[in-house]
Amino acid sequence: MNDQVKHLEDAVQSTPEVNGCFKKGLQALLRRDRAESLISCDDPKKIQGSIYLDQATKEYRHPFDNRWDYAIECDNKIYYYEPHPASGGDKVKEVSGKADWLLWWLKNKAPEIKALGTAGLYWVHTGKSDIDKNSQQYKRLTVKGVQLKSKLNMK
Repeated sequence: MNDQVKHLEDAVQSTPEVNGCFKKGLQALLRRDRAESLISCDDPKKIQGSIYLDQATKEYRHPFDNRWDYAIECDNKIYYYEPHPASGGDKVKEVSGKADWLLWWLKNKAPEIKALGTAGLYWVHTGKSDIDKNSQQYKRLTVKGVQLKSKLNMK
């Protein structure tokens, strides 16, 4: 691994599947996914950049996988952000699969991004959530490190 990689932008440039996909601030996020109702930062100037992982990796070798949506660097911490409905159907299974893919991808295809560490994997539910925090489904998420939130608050 390159000892000079210290930020998401550098790590993205060193990762063939996503090279060239880093964007300053929250520019990589779709407009609906950067809504203030879903995401915020105590000091927006600390948001260094983002990558739309789902889109960047879709064409490369993962067109049929359930892919995690975003990585965001804020104040030198990497937040993995998945805005997704949390009601109806088996949304836990879907997002759990996305988390599995992300962890596999970081280990096998993006070790320099993985080396940056993480501030967490955040599933931010769009709309109402019908997932009980005492349920087995919820516990399955937490075992994988996924935090179900109504909003991603980056510090």
